[in-house]
Amino acid sequence: MVLESLTKIKIAVILKKQYEIKEFVYNSVI
Repeated sequence: MVLESLTKIKIAVILKKQYEIKEFVYNSVI
């Protein structure tokens, strides 16, 4: 149960980082 929630947190963090990188690149292009 704890392991499952940790995995979900890791996935959420990775997705958030990817989104921030895309946003940063998009802002840099403009």
